[in-house]
Amino acid sequence: MPLNHPATFVHRRVYDTIGMFDTDYKLSADYDLIYRAYNAGVNFLFTDEILVNMRNTGATHQTKNLFITAKEDFRIRKKNQNSSALFYYFKRIGFNILVISRDFLFNGKTR
Repeated sequence: MPLNHPATFVHRRVYDTIGMFDTDYKLSADYDLIYRAYNAGVNFLFTDEILVNMRNTGATHQTKNLFITAKEDFRIRKKNQNSSALFYYFKRIGFNILVISRDFLFNGKTR
């Protein structure tokens, strides 16, 4: 996810153009929305201003959800004709395995 969704403001015209959140994605609906907006040529404005402070401890970072998120992200990339979708899926799976292994080895548990 290239953007922090809680700090993203979306104009109504964007929703009128690309549609609303796709709730078929339980964990990656925000990623799908941003991906569709980018593909539709929506202009993004960035600021160095801190708008939101948050930890990476949400649902997508819980061990039980790592592989669900990877699968949903793969489906989103595939739906948007991303030719590297399968590569990124396997890359994400490998990364998830490393994260789980690290947590188990150094903490004796997973998230």
